[in-house]
Amino acid sequence: MARISLLLLALAGMAIAMPAQALDDLNWLSPDADRAAALTTAPAECLARPADPGQAWRVSLGQVAFRSPALLGGLAARNGMSCDTCHRNGHGNPAFFIAGVSGAPGTADVTSAIFSQTRGDDTANPVPIPDLTDAAGKSSFGTMRPARDLPGFVHSVMVEEFQGQEPAPAVAEGLVAYVGALKQSACPSEATIPLSFDHAARELSDTYAVLFATMDRHDPKAADFVLRSLNLALGRLAQRFPGAPEAVGTLPALGRDLGAIRPLIRDDPEAARRALTAWRARMDAALRTLSAHESMFDRRAVERFLNAVR
Repeated sequence: MARISLLLLALAGMAIAMPAQALDDLNWLSPDADRAAALTTAPAECLARPADPGQAWRVSLGQVAFRSPALLGGLAARNGMSCDTCHRNGHGNPAFFIAGVSGAPGTADVTSAIFSQTRGDDTANPVPIPDLTDAAGKSSFGTMRPARDLPGFVHSVMVEEFQGQEPAPAVAEGLVAYVGALKQSACPSEATIPLSFDHAARELSDTYAVLFATMDRHDPKAADFVLRSLNLALGRLAQRFPGAPEAVGTLPALGRDLGAIRPLIRDDPEAARRALTAWRARMDAALRTLSAHESMFDRRAVERFLNAVR
C-alpha cells in the first residue's frame, strides 16, 4: 500500500511538474536554467563514426534510437522523452529538472516509481546524470543499479528504468554501438553547437536515410521503429513553428501518411519504398516553405515565447 500511495503522489506531482507545453523540452528544464540557451544550443556530439559500412549503419541506427521517444515506455514516452533528454548528444544535462525525480538540476533518481514500477524503491536518491563519452571503456556501468557490461546497462535503462518494450535486436545492438562510439578523442573543437532549422532538417534527412538502409537489410521490425522515430521527429519540428500554417497542417499530414506506410514495410517493401520516395519529395517541399518562417530555433523568438508564458 505504501508503494501504491507513493506512486500516486508522484504521478500527481508529475501532472503539476510536467504540464503540456508548446515545446516538449520545457517539461524537463530547470526554472533556474538559461532556458533560451538550452533550447537553442547543445553540447557538441563526440561521435567516432566507424569506417566499416555495416558498423556505420549500426551506429547511425543507434543514434536514431538514442534521440527517439519511441524507445522508451510509460510516462517518459508520453512526454516525448528520449535518451537524449538526459544525455544531450551523449553528454549530461545540467539543466534537467523534474520535480520528484531530480534533486539539484542535472540529477535524476533512476529508482523512481514515477518512470518505472520495476525500479521504484520508495526512496529519493537522485544522482548526477553522467556523460556517456568513453563509457565503453569503463568496467562498471550505472550508479544505483550497476551493470557488468555496456549491453546490460543499455538494456536495463530501456526496459527497467523507463519501462520500454523489448526493442528489435538491431535497434538494441545499434544503441550499444552508438554509445560505444562516443569518444573523447572524437570531440570537435567547438564545445557547443547551435540548434537550428538546418540542423533539424539534416536530422530528418539522416533518419530517412537510416530507414532505407534498414529496409535494405530486410529487418521490418527495426525499419518500423525508424519510421515511428521519423514521425516523432516531425512532431518535434512542428513544435518549433507555432505560427506557421505548414506546422499545423502539412507536417501533421505528412505524419499521418507515414503512419499509412507502416504496414507496407512488413507486407510490401517495394511499395513502401515507392511511397516513401514520394513522401520525401513532399517533405522537402514543406521544409523549404517552413524555412521562410520565424521559428523557435531563433533565440529572440524563444525569449519572447518564454516571457509570454511566465
